[in-house]
Amino acid sequence: MKKKSNINNIFSYFIFSLLSILFVIIIDERYYPDYDSLNYLLLNHSSSLIFTPHLLLKNFYFYFFENQFTYIYGSTNRLQFYIITLITIIFFSRALYLNSSNSYVKKNQIETLYLTSLMYPSTLLAITASSAEAIYNILIFFFIINFQKRNFSVKEFIIIFVLFFLLLKLDFGNFIVFIFFWISLLLPFLLRKYLNIYMFFFILIIFVFFVFLNGESFFQYFGKIIDSEKTNNLIFEKSNIGLANLDLKEIVLRYFYFWFTLLVLHFPVENYFILYSGIGGLIILLTLCLLLIIFNKNTNRKFKFILKKDVNQIIYIWMIIFPFLFISILPAHAYYKYLSFFIIFIIRLLFLILGEKKLIISVSLISFISMIEFLIRV
Repeated sequence: MKKKSNINNIFSYFIFSLLSILFVIIIDERYYPDYDSLNYLLLNHSSSLIFTPHLLLKNFYFYFFENQFTYIYGSTNRLQFYIITLITIIFFSRALYLNSSNSYVKKNQIETLYLTSLMYPSTLLAITASSAEAIYNILIFFFIINFQKRNFSVKEFIIIFVLFFLLLKLDFGNFIVFIFFWISLLLPFLLRKYLNIYMFFFILIIFVFFVFLNGESFFQYFGKIIDSEKTNNLIFEKSNIGLANLDLKEIVLRYFYFWFTLLVLHFPVENYFILYSGIGGLIILLTLCLLLIIFNKNTNRKFKFILKKDVNQIIYIWMIIFPFLFISILPAHAYYKYLSFFIIFIIRLLFLILGEKKLIISVSLISFISMIEFLIRV
């Protein structure tokens, strides 16, 4: 069994490395989210880059290139930038054994779960960008996989503190959204602990309705405590682009747009380039999962076991609710990158339904076929 798992790990590393390098070569950087902004930050030495491994190698490049910073960060050398990112991914994937009490995935399968999550098309779009956001996504996935228990050692607390510091410096805005997601989970956790399932949903619906009506006031209050200037800018932007008073229909459409960008490969450029092969692959994958749940007794038993756990019920329910509340407050942010960490929970569920090998093959095929379609259509 151990030998089989090691073979799967080697296969995961090979497929992930191949797919991600092909992704960098094939997908033009102009299709990346916020390309102009990220390119500006790169070429103007953004402070967030100080905490990336790429900058640590700056002096090394100095001996080989006349303009070392442009060569390592420049838009014409994305592959160089990504090779360093890939080395960082491999390093963190080999360091994934801090938490040995994972209830659902065996210790020797955690690497595969991590790499498969990063291999998903929308995640590939995030981690292959030449920006600090790539390292942010690598670390946020690492954090979620490692720290899913209640009791931590002193060593783990130190690692958590260092990770929090790095995540905050790499991408302040996205990390605040991440923190609010977990803090907001406290209420449904408490409700589920002390109430039966019917009262739980009743109180939860009232809470969601209340936040929906008063979300902007909450945002202004807490936002000004964290970063008043950023909060004021977001409120001004929301009003300036005509999104201050959206009706429910528009918010729901943006909510579905969020899930669309998370689950398939979609490029947020002017022509809204959509890769339909990704949609087809996702439909096939979900159909396969549904058939296994219905007709395979072992899969059906595992699926019921997962959903019987209160903690899983709450996380997956809150994953459905939180984006709706988030988008109702900041409708201009209805893009997956602010909640990209959702992928790891989706992949974990698919991992338990499909098994290790089927999942690797399924996700890698969706990513590969998406790249082929991109080549055909551009």
